[in-house]
Amino acid sequence: NYLVKLIKDSRIYPKDQLKMLNVQYAIMNRLLRGIATNINQIAKVANANHNTPAAALLVDMHQEIRILKNNLQPLWDETRKDLWQS
Repeated sequence: NYLVKLIKDSRIYPKDQLKMLNVQYAIMNRLLRGIATNINQIAKVANANHNTPAAALLVDMHQEIRILKNNLQPLWDETRKDLWQS
C-alpha cells in the first residue's frame, strides 16, 4: 500500500511499467498453473501405484499453490486498480 500511495502522490502515471507488470503477472500465473498441473499429474501416478504418502503430499502442494494464486489475485487486482486511478 505504501508503494501505491507513493506512486499516486507522485503524479507519475507508469502505464509502461504497469503493462510490463501485467506481462510479468501473466507469466507468473502461467508458470504456477503449469507447476500445479504437473504436481496433480504426479499425484495421480503416485496414487495409481499405491504410493499414497507421496500422493497425499503432492495433493497438498497442489492445494497450497492454488491458495497462493487465489490470495495473490485480489492483491494484484487492487494494485492495478489503484495505479490506473492515479
